[in-house]
Amino acid sequence: MDIEIADHLTRQGSSLPLTGPQPGPGITAKHARGVIRGWMSRKHEEYWQSICGQRQAKAFLKISAKRAWELLNLSRNQL
Repeated sequence: MDIEIADHLTRQGSSLPLTGPQPGPGITAKHARGVIRGWMSRKHEEYWQSICGQRQAKAFLKISAKRAWELLNLSRNQL
């Protein structure tokens, strides 16, 4: 019985027009954030590589969100 009601309400809701600014985006907010983060990461890498000098820093420092997260979660003693 509850499933029938849920199905009915789902069909009813999906038949309504989208409220808000038109047209509605075809992507989720999570996907949009991921695309923006990827773009920012690429731009940062391009900038980092375009800087003159910094030869040693560029040789030893690699940009990695995973590694940054791991380091930020360490205590002072662990660092």
